[in-house]
Amino acid sequence: MFSKSVGCIDASSTELFVIGEATMMFKRSEWAKRFQLILETDYILCSNWVREPSSTPIIFKSIVENILQFCDGLDWNIKVIQRSENTTADKLAKSEISRVSPLIWVRPR
Repeated sequence: MFSKSVGCIDASSTELFVIGEATMMFKRSEWAKRFQLILETDYILCSNWVREPSSTPIIFKSIVENILQFCDGLDWNIKVIQRSENTTADKLAKSEISRVSPLIWVRPR
């Protein structure tokens, strides 16, 4: 799980920003050489845009292109999950905590 303050922006931009940040952090880590990156989101549109970039609205195309560049050379997958199945991440996303530094939580398999 990844949490970083992004300020006041729309939900699509927020979700894509977080997907991009998490992907970039993973790619720069030692994990990228040994593990698959599994991105989980409850925002089906963002998942669809990353899977099928041609369906992305023009306003988000550059963000999706950046995400795909970060994914280049990685073993990765993006999954849609129910918000009810991910209550910890949902509560964190809705909290009003302003972080000075990002929070990273790695869930063991």
